[in-house]
Amino acid sequence: MTGRRPGRFLTRANPATRLFLTEAVAGLVLSAVTLPVSTPGHRDVPNWVQLLGLAILLVMIAASVQTWRRTILGELRASPSTRDVIGATPNSRHEQARAERRVRWMLILYVVATVVLIPIPNSWVNFWFAVALLGVVGGMTSLALNLIVRR
Repeated sequence: MTGRRPGRFLTRANPATRLFLTEAVAGLVLSAVTLPVSTPGHRDVPNWVQLLGLAILLVMIAASVQTWRRTILGELRASPSTRDVIGATPNSRHEQARAERRVRWMLILYVVATVVLIPIPNSWVNFWFAVALLGVVGGMTSLALNLIVRR
């Protein structure tokens, strides 16, 4: 036994890391729910699939704004690897700046994705199937990278 409690990672992780893990899990769940009804054999993608995707995008925009605000205000906690107090070392300030940049880019990408995806009709089954597959790949990649980096 290493003496580490399960779940300790999330309580010690900074808000940006928790946001990215939440985004990855939400993407996997959304893709798992929508993939069976968006396969190329269907005539149309049900409206609830697009509404669910839009709802998750809007929730992620709100969560990104909240995390960005917390990051700018300097409420990031020390990462388990550095165990620094934020503001005490250049390393922790660099971590805060990097987290702020990542959250800002994700916020911009979410807004762009929302604007681009809203007018696409539900008859584009192949497109929605590809989006669902990309959601699975992106969610798994994000989870893997976050878990590898934090070990």
